[in-house]
Amino acid sequence: MLKSLRKVMVIGYMALERVAQSQTYNKYFYVKYEPLINKRYGQAMLNDPENWPEFKDLIYDTTFKVLQGGSLDIQKFRKLIMSHLTFPEKAWATKETL
Repeated sequence: MLKSLRKVMVIGYMALERVAQSQTYNKYFYVKYEPLINKRYGQAMLNDPENWPEFKDLIYDTTFKVLQGGSLDIQKFRKLIMSHLTFPEKAWATKETL
């Protein structure tokens, strides 16, 4: 379960990192973690960049819940995360993400 959760979290974090207002940035993140996911998910972006606080809370709250031993339906969580994302061929920055 943790391996599947890690993949979903990496994809979500990539999308969140593209929204500058979220202050989510790790200089070496892509170098370390992009090889763990399917390349088609590497350009993940939020459908609604203005909704980043709720998305960030979803990721962080789920992380803490699982680390504290809580149960998680990984398939439902994956569907929920993916419903917030879009996967263009090339990710870009918009005014909402600057």
